[in-house]
Amino acid sequence: MAKKAEQNVEEVVSEVKEEKVVSETAKSKKNSKTALKVVIITLIVALVAVGGFFAYRMFMSKDPVKVTSSAIRGLKDSLADAKDDNSEIAKILESDDAFEIKSKIKLDLPDSIGDDYLVNFLAQADEENESFKFDIKAKEGSSTILDISALIDAAKVYFKFNDTMDNYYYTKVEDTIDSIDMDKLPVLPDYDFENIIDYLADAVDGTLSKKDFEKEKEEITIKDKDYKVTKYTAEIDEVKLKGIADKFLDKVLKDKKLIKVIAQMTDADESDIKDAIKEVQDVDADELGEISLDYSVYVTSSGKAIGYGFGFEGAEVIIADYNDVLSFQIIAQGMRAAIEAEKKSDDHYVITLDAMGMITGELDIKTDLETVEKNEEYKYTLDANLSLSVYGQKETKGSLKAETTIKKIDKVDTSAKLGAKSIDSLNEVEQYDFARKVQSSSSYKFIYSFIEGLESTTSAFDL
Repeated sequence: MAKKAEQNVEEVVSEVKEEKVVSETAKSKKNSKTALKVVIITLIVALVAVGGFFAYRMFMSKDPVKVTSSAIRGLKDSLADAKDDNSEIAKILESDDAFEIKSKIKLDLPDSIGDDYLVNFLAQADEENESFKFDIKAKEGSSTILDISALIDAAKVYFKFNDTMDNYYYTKVEDTIDSIDMDKLPVLPDYDFENIIDYLADAVDGTLSKKDFEKEKEEITIKDKDYKVTKYTAEIDEVKLKGIADKFLDKVLKDKKLIKVIAQMTDADESDIKDAIKEVQDVDADELGEISLDYSVYVTSSGKAIGYGFGFEGAEVIIADYNDVLSFQIIAQGMRAAIEAEKKSDDHYVITLDAMGMITGELDIKTDLETVEKNEEYKYTLDANLSLSVYGQKETKGSLKAETTIKKIDKVDTSAKLGAKSIDSLNEVEQYDFARKVQSSSSYKFIYSFIEGLESTTSAFDL
C-alpha cells in the first residue's frame, strides 16, 4: 500500500514539476524538492485517506474540464456575495413597509463630447396600500429634456408633464390589474435559480473529457503583466455543443419545480414545456450547421484557472480573473484590445481601456454606503472620474457623481393628485388641449426622438 501511494505521489510531483512557472525562486524550490517529497510520502503512509484526497485534488486540478466546471459553479459564490452586500437595503425594498428612493446624478462631459447632464429622481412605493409615486427631472446643459410626475393610487394612474401641465390627468386601471394573476408572481423567489449553474457545470463535465484538450506553454497578459501558464484548448463543434445542450436540458426536464416555475411564468402547460424541450433535443447536430469554436483554459502551475478563451476565425476572446483584476480581451492578427477592472478595495475600482494603443482610458470609481439610521435609512454615493486619450493626445476628462438615499416612510405622498382630470371624461376641446400639452412637452420630444433613433438602429441591423 505504501509503495503504491509513494508511486502515486511521485507521479503527482513529477507533473507539478513539469508545469512549474519559471521564476526567480526556481532554484531554491529545486533544492528543497527532495525534502518536500519525503514529507509528503510520510504523510501518506501515516494518513492514507487524507493523502489520497490531496493527491486526487492535485491531479484533478490539472484537468481542464474540472477547472471549467468548478469555475462555473464558482458563479454561485459571486451571486451569494452580491446578495450579502445588499442584504440590508433589500430588507427595506422587499418588506411590506413603504419606502422612498431619492437620487441626484450629475454627469460632467468634456465640451468636445457634449453637454453636462443633471438628473433628479424620486420614487415612493407602498405595496400594502397599492400606491406608487414617481418623479424625474433631467437637464442637458441648460435645457430640460425630461420633467414627468406619475402616481398610482386607488386603481388609478395619474401623470403630469410638469413643463406644460398645471394639473394631473388620470385613467382607471382596474381592468389591467384584474388581468394580472397575482398568484403567479410570488413563485419566482421560491425557486433557487442557482441550480441552473450546477446544471451547466454538470453538462460540461458529462460532455467534454481531458483527451479533448491539447496543451501548450503560453503567456497570458493581465494588467500589463505576463503570466506563464499552460493553455488547454479543445475544439467545440456542433456535436459537442449539442451534447452540452442536451445534458443541460436533461437536468431541466428532471427538475419538476423548475418546469412548474417556467409554466407559471409563461402561462403554458407543463406538458407543453416538456414537449418543447424534447423537440429541441430531437434536433440533429447536423441541423445546427457547421460550428467551429476553440475553447481554451489558461491554468497556472498550481492548477488554478485564471483565464478562459474563445477562438473563432483568427480571433480570440479571453476572459481572465486573477489578482483582483477582471480582464476582457480581444486578440486578432497580433493586435490586442482590453478592458480591465482592478479591485483596489471593496469600494474602489479602476477600469482601464486599451484599444491597441490607439485609444486608452481610465475610469476610477469610488462608492460608499452609509447607514444614516440603522435599518431605516441608507445613503449611497458614487464618484467616478473618466480620462480618455486618442493616439496619445491630450487627455479628455469627465466625471459622474451620484447620491442616493433609501429609507422607510409612513406612506406615499399622493396629495398632488388633487384637482386631477379624468382623460375618459374630456370633451373634444379638452382632448385637443390635452394632446397639445403632451406634444409640446420636452419629455414627449425626448421620448419621441429616442424611439425614432431606436427604430433607425433596428432598421439598419435588418438591412
